[in-house]
Amino acid sequence: MGLVAPQTATAATNDDAAIIPTASQSRIVPRISIETAAGLAASQVDDHAPPSPNSLSPSPKSRRNSESSSHPSRSDSNNSATSSRHWLKEKLQNARLECPQRPHSFLVPRSAQKELVTIPQVTKDIQADNPELDEKEAVERAEKVCSSARQLYATLAYIKKGPEICALLDEGISDKDLPFERKPNSQRKFALYRRTGEPIKTLEAWSDKYLEKFDRVQWWMTAPIFEDKEHHDLDGKTILPFVPLDANIEAPEKKQGGYSEVFPVRIHSAHHGFCQIMGSQVYQTPGK
Repeated sequence: MGLVAPQTATAATNDDAAIIPTASQSRIVPRISIETAAGLAASQVDDHAPPSPNSLSPSPKSRRNSESSSHPSRSDSNNSATSSRHWLKEKLQNARLECPQRPHSFLVPRSAQKELVTIPQVTKDIQADNPELDEKEAVERAEKVCSSARQLYATLAYIKKGPEICALLDEGISDKDLPFERKPNSQRKFALYRRTGEPIKTLEAWSDKYLEKFDRVQWWMTAPIFEDKEHHDLDGKTILPFVPLDANIEAPEKKQGGYSEVFPVRIHSAHHGFCQIMGSQVYQTPGK
């Protein structure tokens, strides 16, 4: 157990346990230090893991009528793409975990993103809006998404703008550029830029409605992954990958610290690289 000052949070972890200040003290956490802490009671509650791979697959299409052409029309392809986008958004939405003490803020774990954003899924989405791309090129772009831009694509897919990934990749944008920074410019009140301050040409044609949606959802997909004894400088909008210590308790019990109220939570297993000791064996939890 440790004391937590209002402007800092020290998360002690062993089997994903941590203690953080309540949102009432400060919604901005400028620095967070992670260190292992022997003796902290391990939680036996599993993370809210995403559904099994079988449940994350779209239901197969019904067999086509024997009189139908073996080659689907452009209209059929568009309908298929629309259905696929609705499916992916729904699955990402179902995978959300609401953050303790921070209503309406959500975490989509990296494990869920990895399971849902796959090469076949991205390939299908890309080809639907870019019919000029042959399958080989579409697959190559999907492979690039899954290796370096999965969080970016997941954000786009959530707001039903998945095909925009091609234009963003062509600009050289990847997960390393997230989160985009919001600031006004001479033409509009709501604009998004790279963290380096460079403009993003693809987004210049977007309406404020979609820019606002992207700005909100990108934080759900970019929760940090913690490693032992690392220090993180965090934005005030950062979603911390914390889940309740006990899944049966929605509101963790508050306790008094030296300078603030604290409550216990766990770090989601997909967002840290700490070892878990179970019996006489050591298991490495999944990281990225």
